[in-house]
Amino acid sequence: MNRVLFAEVNNQPEVLMRILGLLRRREFHIKSISMVEAENPTLAHLMITTKEEVKSIERVMRSMEKIIDVYNVKAVDENMKKELSLYKVM
Repeated sequence: MNRVLFAEVNNQPEVLMRILGLLRRREFHIKSISMVEAENPTLAHLMITTKEEVKSIERVMRSMEKIIDVYNVKAVDENMKKELSLYKVM
C-alpha cells in the first residue's frame, strides 16, 4: 500500500536537496516526489509517495522535523493526496 508524506517547507532548491539527502542516508524507498509552490511564495508543499512500513515513515518524519526549513510533516493516505493535488490546481 502506498503511503504519502506531506510537508510544508521553505521554497528553496537546497531544501529539497537536504530532504533527499536525508532519505538517501536512511535508505528510504521513494516511489514519487513532487514539490510545488504554495499560495505563500516563500513556502512549498512537498509530497513523497512510498511503500515503506509505518515504523520507517515515522522515523523519517521525526528526522525531517529536525531540518530547520521544514515547518510540518504529516503522513496522509492516498485519497488525501489527490485532494492536496487538486488544492494547488484550484
